[in-house]
Amino acid sequence: VNMENVISFFYFKDETVLEIISDKAIYNNKSLDMEFDGNIKATYMDSKLFAQKAIYNNKESSLTVTENVKVLDSRGTMNADKLFFDIKKQKLNISSLNKKKINANINLKWKKDLGY
Repeated sequence: VNMENVISFFYFKDETVLEIISDKAIYNNKSLDMEFDGNIKATYMDSKLFAQKAIYNNKESSLTVTENVKVLDSRGTMNADKLFFDIKKQKLNISSLNKKKINANINLKWKKDLGY
């Protein structure tokens, strides 16, 4: 199913919600996979993500985000070529193509009570 001006919500077992907005999307009603394209804006808790492409793979329970990826978070900002999020394992892999560097600015806070 081809869609335009899409707003999608992904609900997780821990009661958090991922919202993805895009210009276009293709939804496969058999596999439940989704491909988002154009001006992607995603919100998850306090983080915001911007990109041009994202693919949700239902069978693998993963989300791959590419093209002009930018993440804004209370802990900092990051630009990368590709983010791969394994939803089941809750692992995030960040990569840069052609041996470019990942641009990140992370805010670290001193935690006296934790000893660091």
